[in-house]
Amino acid sequence: MKNKFNQSQQNRTGQHKKKKNRQLRMKKKKVSNKNEFQLATMVTSTCFQNLLTSPELPKKTISNPLDVATSSDPTLLLPDYSKLSDSKFIQMLLASTSNMINQDALMELLNQKEILLFIRELTQLVNKFNYSQLQFEQWSYYNNLGITENIWNGRVSKKMAETNSMCYTYGRSKNLIKQRLTKYKQQCDKNQEAINEHLKQASFSIDIQTMTTMINNLINKDQYELRLELERRKTMLRLDAEEHQLVEKFYQLKPRQTEITSAKIIWKANNEQQNIKHEIDIFKKCLEVHAQESSYTLQGIELPTIYHIFISLSFQEQISTVKDIAEKTIVKAEEIVQHYNKIVILEKQKLQSTKSHHKNPDLLEQIIHSIVQRENNLQQRREYELQGKITNIFNYTRNTQMDIQPNIPPDLTV
Repeated sequence: MKNKFNQSQQNRTGQHKKKKNRQLRMKKKKVSNKNEFQLATMVTSTCFQNLLTSPELPKKTISNPLDVATSSDPTLLLPDYSKLSDSKFIQMLLASTSNMINQDALMELLNQKEILLFIRELTQLVNKFNYSQLQFEQWSYYNNLGITENIWNGRVSKKMAETNSMCYTYGRSKNLIKQRLTKYKQQCDKNQEAINEHLKQASFSIDIQTMTTMINNLINKDQYELRLELERRKTMLRLDAEEHQLVEKFYQLKPRQTEITSAKIIWKANNEQQNIKHEIDIFKKCLEVHAQESSYTLQGIELPTIYHIFISLSFQEQISTVKDIAEKTIVKAEEIVQHYNKIVILEKQKLQSTKSHHKNPDLLEQIIHSIVQRENNLQQRREYELQGKITNIFNYTRNTQMDIQPNIPPDLTV
């Protein structure tokens, strides 16, 4: 009996050891699989980043988060001519001249170091003056809008903004507008005085009128995107104010809870749809720029949904090239856009279906119309936001990598 007991105990001990060894092997296998997955993900992630960057030139990290609306610094679009190499500055200046000017004579003039330095400094002074003038005009517009249409600044709680897919604040306060008008008026006067003093220091004979025309042509061309961005901000201010008015108008109709829920679903689906559309458009632009200009580096652009789809497809499908994965990524992302579109359609149909037994069909019609008005406003706002994102991401990148550094002194920032 004793021998049988000892044998049984030994068997149990042996089985326990085998079980522990088996568990240990399984654990090692899981760790190995996890490491392989992480390695594969890293490789795929590198492929994705290579679509946005190029190894041919040293990378210049550019942080351009996707959430770029009206808060981005417009000086990112403003070149600093003092940072350019002599050859690059001469090349840009010559490109801005008219056919009436003798290029050979001008080149001979620019080859004189003292004259080139004088013209470069004058160009930067005029550049700063024009920027201050643009900003003074911008804040004058905000002031006039407040006086004539009572559009100053407003806000709602962040919770209210989140549940209704809206911006929680908009506009500029009277006090801020007053401060900025004073600031940019002083800068205009200061920069104009600096230009006048610089012109007095010329110790050589040149045609100042012709030179000033050339400089203005160059600056007007280089500040084109800046002017567009400032105009976009004017439109965004109006749309932001209109958004708050439309949401307030909707709640003033005293909709039922089911109608409020439907409105929130429609607006949220529209907002999420626009988020994906933005990622698609920016990703397409990245691919286009990467194909045309391999020296561009667009590191730092955040495309979370596109990135997730790209990584998933890399494991799910046997696609031969990164380009194929990118194309399929766009197709999948566009399917998500359509998914949100279906949500909107179904929710609107649900609202319409309640009309037959609604106590006040006319009121319901007003509520539906109010929802659609806000929906249209949301789409318009997001389209203008996208314009701003693309301008800030790609034009800032272009300026930086062309060696036109947007490095304006602190007193010239917004």
